[in-house]
Amino acid sequence: MASDTRTRMIYGAALMLGARGAAALSLRDLAKEAGVPIGSTYHHFPGGRQQLIEEAVRTIGAAVDRRLQVGRGRG
Repeated sequence: MASDTRTRMIYGAALMLGARGAAALSLRDLAKEAGVPIGSTYHHFPGGRQQLIEEAVRTIGAAVDRRLQVGRGRG
């Protein structure tokens, strides 16, 4: 499923960013770790590496924000 592939790539990129930083993010390594063909990167992220990094940061940022909101709701 395409969205599953895209989601795996976004979360895989987020993990790699956290572990290695943006400078060390390799699309080839990401494809290998996410278990997707390298061509999927260019299909889902036509803006390349920069687009993938931006979407990974945005996605994880939104997840962190949701957790903070739940925590605030609980007091």
